[in-house]
Order: sequence, then structure tokens, then C-alpha cells
Amino acid sequence: MIVLVACVWLWSTRSPSLDDPLGGEPGQTWVKGRGYAHAVRLMDSGRYAMQVRCDICAEPIQSGTWTRQDHAFVLRRASGSIAMELVPIRMMGCDALARRGEQHARVPGGVYFKQDDGCADEF
Repeated sequence: MIVLVACVWLWSTRSPSLDDPLGGEPGQTWVKGRGYAHAVRLMDSGRYAMQVRCDICAEPIQSGTWTRQDHAFVLRRASGSIAMELVPIRMMGCDALARRGEQHARVPGGVYFKQDDGCADEF
């Protein structure tokens, strides 16, 4: 019984960063790919974290800052270089984000949808 209580206590006190590599800060997470291959978290603080599920990628998690410029979200690495620009679009009735230059594509697997948004579940 003591072991069970200790396990429950440890599970309830674990760090959010262990569960979510994109961080536990308030914000929105956008995902691309079935089961998600890429995820971008735009945090309310103006920071972002991006995770790419890739066995051979040098940097599976990147981070930096984001700003809203015109009609796009501009993600900048810590070095100041632009990591990517995301443009809000509507795809098949759902809110989505597409990389600048790819916002006219109509392939659901090529854009980011809000995580846990049931709208894109049917694609």
C-alpha cells in the first residue's frame, strides 16, 4: 500500500516539462501530420518551441521567440534568424497555420492544426 501511495505521489508531482517537451507555459500548440510529426507551441510569453519527430534530425526541438507581423506569425531562433513564418488559413472549414508560400496548398497533412481541435479529426 505504501508503494502505491508513493507512486501516485511521484506521478502527481512530476515536472510538466517531462510530459510535454514543448513546455507547460500557457499558449497554443499547433500540430502537423497524423499522430503529429511536427508541433509548434506559441506561448503567451512570446516564446515558441518546435518539435520535429525525426530519428536523424540534429535538433528535434528548437526554440526562440515569435511575433505577429501583418497577417503572419514570425518565429525567430535565439540567433535572430527566421525559423519560419506561419500564415493563418482556413482549410476545409478548420483554422490552420501554413508556412508562408504554402498557404494556398489544399493538402491537410501539409498544414498545422490546433492540437485537440476536433475540427481536423476527419481528415
